[in-house]
Amino acid sequence: MKWIGWLVLVALCVFLLRRSGKGLLPLQTELAAATNALLTEHYLAAHDLAAVSPFSKALADAVCDVCRASGFPNATAEFIAEQFNGYDRFTQLNVIALALHHAGTAPLLPREFWRPSRNPFLAKRDPGSIGAVSARLHHDHGVKIDIGETALRLVDGHIEQAPGPLV
Repeated sequence: MKWIGWLVLVALCVFLLRRSGKGLLPLQTELAAATNALLTEHYLAAHDLAAVSPFSKALADAVCDVCRASGFPNATAEFIAEQFNGYDRFTQLNVIALALHHAGTAPLLPREFWRPSRNPFLAKRDPGSIGAVSARLHHDHGVKIDIGETALRLVDGHIEQAPGPLV
């Protein structure tokens, strides 16, 4: 009979964790955000983000589409750009990952997939999670991926690298 009490206690804990929106693993959301950011960084490195490239335009359109599909159907491109440009690169990479997933685009690395995210604008940069995922990707695929320091910019319907600091 004692085991029934423990079973009820465990079930109650699981129920409360699920209801609070947290996963059973404390770092589950941080690991998902780190994975999406690193896979997106790898994806962007293989494409041209010049202001006039068709890829840059298609990527901006995908970001706008996913923002509109995520509960803001009347959001203008200017509003979406203002919101996107107000975040750091890590968060922007998570938004782009959601847009790529929404568009049916898979990551470039085999056997990898975009991790589910309730709201990529709430993604938190966790150096430990980024390091762990980066090490796993290096071990599994032989690629070293780092997240850039400079935020991206959504300007005039294109996503581009923001200019770095002048030296």
